[in-house]
Amino acid sequence: MTDVPTFEGEDSDALIANPWVSLARQAQETLEADIQYLAWLARKKVRSKKLCLAGGAALNCIINQKLIESGLFDEVYIQPAASDEGLPLGCALYGYYDKGGTVRHHMSDAYLGVPNDPATLPAVLDKWQLKSSTASVQEIAQLLADGKIIGRVAGGSEYGPRALGNRSILADPRPADMKDRLNAEIKHREGFRPFAPSCLEDNIPDYFQSPAKSPFMVVAGTVREGERDQVPVVTHADGSCRVQTVNREQNQDYYELIEAFGELTGCPVLTNTSFNDRDEPIVETYDDAASCLLRTGLDALYVEGQLVERTAGTPSLTSAQTLEATTTRVDTEYSNLIERFCDVETYVKLAEELKAKEDAQN
Repeated sequence: MTDVPTFEGEDSDALIANPWVSLARQAQETLEADIQYLAWLARKKVRSKKLCLAGGAALNCIINQKLIESGLFDEVYIQPAASDEGLPLGCALYGYYDKGGTVRHHMSDAYLGVPNDPATLPAVLDKWQLKSSTASVQEIAQLLADGKIIGRVAGGSEYGPRALGNRSILADPRPADMKDRLNAEIKHREGFRPFAPSCLEDNIPDYFQSPAKSPFMVVAGTVREGERDQVPVVTHADGSCRVQTVNREQNQDYYELIEAFGELTGCPVLTNTSFNDRDEPIVETYDDAASCLLRTGLDALYVEGQLVERTAGTPSLTSAQTLEATTTRVDTEYSNLIERFCDVETYVKLAEELKAKEDAQN
């Protein structure tokens, strides 16, 4: 297969002329038509006006938008970890109800990760020769308004592929050059790649034509034509945007940061992108966040209410120097979890049985 070419900067004409782009658009349009037909068929057969979506295609925010706007359903719920990573949750729920469980839970947020222990932060600061100071949301909002790019780590990490504030890189959505800064200096990726807006569920700006609630950032919206220059960083080339709405119950600290930024600037929106470098997973630990700070153009970290910054003795790193360490840590933790929660003998026996069946069929 021919290598897919990459494009630097904003050469949109060259990008559009690329045959891979045309193929991607055709695939998207075909998938849209197929899923809308399947949704219509489900509505006709089941006669329910409530739709729940899961599976990798349920992360396609354009399709989700069209299903909501179709009028076929009164309610559409999209699992935030709709791809393969959501399977364990479905299996656990199946097992719970199969064994007689009766408690029903509405998943209103996705912060299901295990929080870091704040007592471990000083050791990370010492390791990388960083400094910290207590900072209010108003102070962080001022730094963002001054053009600083800040990585935020707080509480449990998000379940699913979207960073929803607890493992996010945050920036001002208004400066015209901010998208280029984020892509070139932080994410190290193509210049056309977009970013998402986080806003308050009870104060969505009028220029966002979006669902009233989108806590998992899985539904597309549109920035009103004529007002797209107000938030160019989070407006895609076609005028679409992937809005995250936040309320106090879901994430009070993040809500208050967005609120403080809005009070300061008149723009109650923050640019939100996942806290990671190119080809790396979203950060999980304080140490992950610190290493990302040291190898990217991030200006600072906001960790559990602490502003973390470089000092004269803070080293600079490359992705290669830290990726191996992160990979080793994740592999070790994964192996430990398998040993702790899985009956390895059962899985080995099952694998042998499946292999025997496969051999017999061949």
